[in-house]
Formats: sequence, C-alpha cells, structure tokens
Amino acid sequence: MGRIKSAGEPKGQRQPTPPYLGPSGNTYAYGIALDGRGNIYVSGTTTSTGFPTTPGAYQTQNHGGYDAFVVKLDGVSGALLYDTYLGGSGVDWAFGIALDDVGNIYVTGMTNSPDFPTANAVQAAYGGGGPYTWGDAFITELNAAGNALVYSTYLGGSSDDAGNAIAVDGSGAVYVVGTTTSPNFPTAGAQFGAQGGQDAFVAKVATGVGAWSSVDIGSPAIPGAQALDNYGVYSVTGAGSGIGGTSDAFHYLWQSVGGDSNLSARLTAQSDTGAAAQAGLMYRASSDPDAVDYLVTRQPDTSIVVQYRDTQGVTATVQAAATSALPVYLKVSRAGTTFTAYTSPDGVAWTAVVSSSVDLGSMPTTSMLGLAVSSATAAATSTAQFDNVRPSACPDDWSCDDIGAPALAGGQRLVASVGALASAVYQVESGGMGIGTAASGGASDEFRYMWQAASGDSSISVRAVPGGGADPCAEAGLMYRVSTDPGAPEYSVAGHPAAPGSRSRPTCSIARHRAGGPPPWRPSSRPAVRPRGLPAHHARRQHVHGLYLARW
Repeated sequence: MGRIKSAGEPKGQRQPTPPYLGPSGNTYAYGIALDGRGNIYVSGTTTSTGFPTTPGAYQTQNHGGYDAFVVKLDGVSGALLYDTYLGGSGVDWAFGIALDDVGNIYVTGMTNSPDFPTANAVQAAYGGGGPYTWGDAFITELNAAGNALVYSTYLGGSSDDAGNAIAVDGSGAVYVVGTTTSPNFPTAGAQFGAQGGQDAFVAKVATGVGAWSSVDIGSPAIPGAQALDNYGVYSVTGAGSGIGGTSDAFHYLWQSVGGDSNLSARLTAQSDTGAAAQAGLMYRASSDPDAVDYLVTRQPDTSIVVQYRDTQGVTATVQAAATSALPVYLKVSRAGTTFTAYTSPDGVAWTAVVSSSVDLGSMPTTSMLGLAVSSATAAATSTAQFDNVRPSACPDDWSCDDIGAPALAGGQRLVASVGALASAVYQVESGGMGIGTAASGGASDEFRYMWQAASGDSSISVRAVPGGGADPCAEAGLMYRVSTDPGAPEYSVAGHPAAPGSRSRPTCSIARHRAGGPPPWRPSSRPAVRPRGLPAHHARRQHVHGLYLARW
C-alpha cells in the first residue's frame, strides 16, 4: 500500500514505504481513513495467524478463520503504529472505518461469530444468519490507542446483515449503511419496511459518551449517571451535598486535557432539588473530593456562580456571580494558569463573567475538564441536560496559543471526520483585534495560533469552508512566525469572510510580513490598509480556503 503524490504537492515530500500486511494466508483491505497528522487507518479481514499485531493491542490472536483487523500506519514512513485483530470464533469482516475528533476508531462489517466481542451494546446477542452466511452487521469503537473497546454491538435480525460504510458526528453518534435480508431487522422511526430479498438500510446509533469518563466525586449516597441521545443531548444525573466548602460531592462527566483548552455547552434543563443544586462546567486537578478546581455553575434560582479551590483541602472561594434563565450557554477556558468563565445567549458572542478570571498555578498542566451536576442533597438526584457540548484542546503534535492576550480566549479542535479528506479539517476559534492591530500601529498582533515548529525549507497548505463571524475583515490563514511574542517577525497569508483566499480586497490586507518594525503590507500594489479583526467580544470560526504558504 502506498500513496500517490498529488500534482500540487511540494517537491521533496517523502512518500510512505508501501508495506505488505499479513505474512501468510489471505488478507483483504476494504476501508481507509486518515487522521489530522496524515496517519493511515485500514480495516479489513485476514486468515493469517501471524498477522503483525503490536504489543498491547486489543486482540493479539486470530480467534477463528477469518478475523477482522484494524491497522494504523505512519503517514510518512509507513511504519506500523498499531495493529489488532477483531473477531470471534466464526467469520468476521470489517469494511467501513471512520475516526472521531479525539482519534477513536469506528469500524463496521459483518460477523457470524456468536462470541464477537461486545461492550455497552445496543444488541448484545447474535441475531442469526441466513443462506449467505453473513451473520449480523456489527459496529465497534476502539479507543485511540487501539488497545480497548469503547463500544461494540451486533446489529441484525434473524437472517443475513452486513454493515458496509460508517460515519460519526461530533456528538459520538454513529451512522451505518449496509444490506439486510432479515424481515425483522431492528428499526426505529423507519420510513420503509422490509421489501424482500436484499434491502439497504441506514442506521443511526448513539454509542454512549465516547471519549468521556464518569465518576462520583465524594461518594454521594445515590450513584450518578449520564446518557447521550441521538440528538447530541447529554443528560447528567448527580446527587451529593454539593460543590464547595472544603470537600465536594457530585457527579462528573470528564475528559483529560493538557494545557490551554476550553469547554462550552448549552444548559437547557435543570431539575430543581433546591436552590443550591448545581449544573455546569469544571476544571479539576483530580477526583479527590477536596481537589483544586475551577468551575462555573447555574442554580435553579437562576444564579450563575464562579468558584475555585486553589489549594487541596482549603475552603472554596466564590469568585463571581451573575444570573440567567434557561437555556444558557456556559464556557470555561484555560490560558496558561489563567482560568475564565463566560456566558452567551447564542454560543457565538461570549461575555466574560465579571471578575471571573483567576490565576491557578496549582492546577496541573494535565487536568480533568467536564460537566458537573449535584442535587445539593443526599436524598435525591438532580438531572441537567446539555447540548452543543464542545471540548477544545490542542491536537496532538500541535502547540496552541493566544497571541497578544485577546479579551476572549480562543480554542481549536479536529472536526469529527470520515475518510481521507474530512479527517484533516481543524476548526479554530479566535477573538482578538487582528494581525497588526490598529492600536499598535501594526507592530503587534492579537489572534489564535495553532502551530508546529519548522526549520529550513518548508510549506503548509489548507482548504476550507466558511465559518461564523460578523466582521468582513476577520481573517484566517497561514503564518510563519519567529515566536509567540505579539510583535514577533512574521510572514502570513489570510482570507476573509466575504472572499476567502482573495488577494485583491481593497479594505483587508492579504499577504504581509513584519521584518522588525511596523510591517510593510503585501501585496505592495494595494493600499496599506490594516486588517481590523473582530471586536473583542466576538469569536471567529474559520476554515481557510485554498491558501498555500512556502519557504525556500
């Protein structure tokens, strides 16, 4: 397997070494996907008993004849990063493969193994096979390391069923298309019934909470729970005495994040178990009940409260307060050791809660970040519903910084993806007054920067679709930069909402550089008009279209 170099690709780009998979027996590859770093994921089936599985792989042995497999290869060298079998004692074939925005791997295919591995299944038992001996379709989610099942289920009726292709959205819901001959194929809200022979099917399955983990902090008397529906709504239920004082008791749905990051969500419903019940967003150092934390929560009396604990075991400090009816968008962000809380009426224009910014040097670089719910009573649970849940952390192999301290912290994420093209799409969100701010005479910048270190000859190119934002001179593009200092020498090319990639807008600069002092704007034939950027209270989401930047 190899990669063909595209016509526009820079000279000198290394090509992967075409590897063979499977030292003996028959091996068939059917599905392929890429992640944001260009790593290659392949799904298929093999009869080989000596398939090159990697140490720690989920399944290191062939369990019977034809087993499915999932392989990850380095996109540059072609080196094997991990490889696992997937199957039971029968025949297992993997066809479609997809990735989500945290690198979990989703595969679908067909199995007639009565002992195919399942986890958190919507259909835990084998439904049976028919004359084609396909058995049932299956849907499996592996974690990003390829060493554990997150979710795995049969999907089928009493005859033959096969999943052919798979996609996953930002909420973790999975979409599968395939073929069925079962008259009792499981359906919900179906538009058509079985027509006889081989029918196509389209299925949407909520696979759970994906990359999230859950824990009851402080051992509440009633265990908490969480669920994710087909519409991307997270229902989080928690009991416990509350979050505050010297110790906490609540239910927490969380992810591990490192460094600068943020989490936003819309709180749409909250059951009233008393005025002190809490539902909101939290950074936390650990699952200890008295751990260092920072959070913004809403209470049923409409109070929005920002609080933190800067030393383990001390009494939490209430830092700021506001009020809001439901629904309300909430956001917490981290930039270095500074934590800030925001509210928004629409999830686009964010306002920092007054006096909410806190310097928490005691928060470890890698921390917990998630949804927190407490009933503030030992006798009952409170349920809160969140949608538009968007964790944002810097992707692997990238560094992410707010340059010039914009009033609104930025963020970024790898967009949920399928296939080779979509898996390389990043969403970057930024505030700031622009690259070359008017207030500084063009000598200083305010923007969000997602970057990698580069030396010598190099290049970067991107393609994009428009994002949200109000200002016609909001900009998104590509940049070489000496450092993250706001006035550092730089060279950049940018596009704007009205004409992404255009180099001839009379009111917005496109290509420019700063060699030391205020930048001589490029192209030189255009007036030296500085970009205005966005007002400080707006965020700009932009994917840049058709730009290319190179250094020789």
